Amino acid sequence: MSRDKDLTLLLSLWGRVPYTLRWLAYADSVRFPFKMLLADGSNDADAKTVENAVKAKGSFPHLDIDYVRYPEDKRPPDYFNKLEDAFSHIKTPFSCVGDNDDFPVPFGLAQCLDFMKKNEGYAACGGRYSGIYIDSGGVYGAPRFERRNPCWDITAPSAGERMRAHFSRYQLTWYDVHPSALHRSLYRRLKEAAPKDLFLMELLTSFLAAAEGRVKKLPILTLIRQHGTPNTSSAQARERGDALGRMLQENWSVDFAGFVDSVSRVIAQKDGISPGQASSLVREGYRRYSGKVLAKTLAASSGPKKTTALKGLLESALGPERFERWRAKYNQSRIPLWADPQDRSALTAVRDFLAAPESARAQKA
Repeated sequence: MSRDKDLTLLLSLWGRVPYTLRWLAYADSVRFPFKMLLADGSNDADAKTVENAVKAKGSFPHLDIDYVRYPEDKRPPDYFNKLEDAFSHIKTPFSCVGDNDDFPVPFGLAQCLDFMKKNEGYAACGGRYSGIYIDSGGVYGAPRFERRNPCWDITAPSAGERMRAHFSRYQLTWYDVHPSALHRSLYRRLKEAAPKDLFLMELLTSFLAAAEGRVKKLPILTLIRQHGTPNTSSAQARERGDALGRMLQENWSVDFAGFVDSVSRVIAQKDGISPGQASSLVREGYRRYSGKVLAKTLAASSGPKKTTALKGLLESALGPERFERWRAKYNQSRIPLWADPQDRSALTAVRDFLAAPESARAQKA
């Protein structure tokens, strides 16, 4: 795949140096064709290790990397400041973000970029994700793959309708290709809202994007996400509890008020309705969404130890038959891996890269 100058992938870093070096080695091995911006908010020692690796002559010959060092991410405001500033360094018309324990799929991103170039009025374009586990617990090892999740478009003509559709069938857009100007705006508003809840932070950028324009989801693999890695921000957030537990946190009501205000302002402006009407739409949509999140958590659980009073309460509210139908539909909706030739090629590249002996990886580099 030839090099493309229209897309930049922003990789936000905080520690976990072995995963960052693995990410760069993988990207180099697949000849990642897009520009990269590494925004490093690690401590001095970790940042120096990565910076030296990036700048070492011949270390990643097939990559186009810009490295920017930031003050250490000690608090959420540090992280928000870093992201907002990092997007000011991106000069390409389109951008996406990544995590250092995941594996972007170049072909899938290229298809998303091509769609965005040819279709105005879209806020984002993404595809399907697959998941992997490395049972050895190491940075490298034979991976175990997870089925792909389904995805769907959000193409309603009004911002309010898109918001309702997104709440009804929420899907991750964090890693999708966006116009860079919109991306900068999303992260500026994220900085203004400054939520402490990580999952509400993800929702905020996603619903702002859907309110701003349509979202396209292509039936292709764009990202392979590793689960179970140490020191992830999502794992740290889950230590504060599940979806219900986070809603009971002291800061949650403030975070939620900021979420409602940010999204409703866009809807009011786009649809020409009052802020109060837009706010009511957002609150009602979130009420429906949060009920499904709780049901999904219970549907994924198994065994008598995870059968709680909360499950009984939800089954009572939804009705046993309705709850069981929803759980069965969710469990059957995942898509088999390896069927599509392009997906198979991407999965094989990640499998071979992770499972190769260290000597073979060094020789290939």
